[in-house]
Amino acid sequence: EKERERLANDGGFLGLGIGTGSPAPADGEEEVGGLDYEGFLKVLDESGTPMSADEAHKVFKLADRDGSGMIDYRELVGVLSILGKGSLNDKLNLIFDAYDVNRTGFLEFAQLESLVSGLSVDPAEKPVLMQKLRALDTSNKSSLSRPE
Repeated sequence: EKERERLANDGGFLGLGIGTGSPAPADGEEEVGGLDYEGFLKVLDESGTPMSADEAHKVFKLADRDGSGMIDYRELVGVLSILGKGSLNDKLNLIFDAYDVNRTGFLEFAQLESLVSGLSVDPAEKPVLMQKLRALDTSNKSSLSRPE
């Protein structure tokens, strides 16, 4: 969480206000407006961030912390900073959080299958990938925790 905030606050690779139509708000200043899901898709496209529609929807819902259906500047920059220049661990944590919709700290195999089905890989490789993910289930609970 602290790393996500650090990446969001450093301005990321986006600069100020890309896709939002306004500069970053000053500390203590209230947000004005926001970006809806369609606008978020446009920003992803403009930034060259490849993502399936399912992944984009999950990431949008994750970024929309207050559930308003809009993401503000800091939410947008936080997510795009992680996607653009975050470490592999930052990106894996973001993906884990996006698919852990029940916030249990575990990804059940059904959630993992949804994640794998959205990947841009050879369809013949998807069962092999699922087999490898199942092998990581050291607790034998048909789910993976973040450490696993």
